[in-house]
Amino acid sequence: EGFAPERVIVHARVPGALALCSRHGWGLHLPDVDLPTRIAEARLRVTGLLGASTHSVEDARAALAAGADYAFLSPIWRPGSKPDDTRPTLGPGVFASLRGLPVLALGGVTPEREVEVRAAGAWGGAGMLRG
Repeated sequence: EGFAPERVIVHARVPGALALCSRHGWGLHLPDVDLPTRIAEARLRVTGLLGASTHSVEDARAALAAGADYAFLSPIWRPGSKPDDTRPTLGPGVFASLRGLPVLALGGVTPEREVEVRAAGAWGGAGMLRG
């Protein structure tokens, strides 16, 4: 279908991400640091989607309340991309209280598990492809 700039989302850790997103109308994804303040500041400049990384139901709800369009919630399962990650996993049941909210599962999500998290109430799943 061609390039769809409205579907480009840049992680805030990329140098110059905020300026790029502001100039091109791209989306911006924020790490889980001082989210309410960072979301409010980014919302002034970003017209594309604005997302946030979160690690608890409370943080996901707070990010959405602060103006994020979506939130990643992790780790649902042990992430394959981070073999040394020792954080406790949340499990798919964490989405029961988030049903209907734009919160995506992250961490150990596979195509089969994406079906499981959607059934549990997640908006969807996200993962990292390694080549």
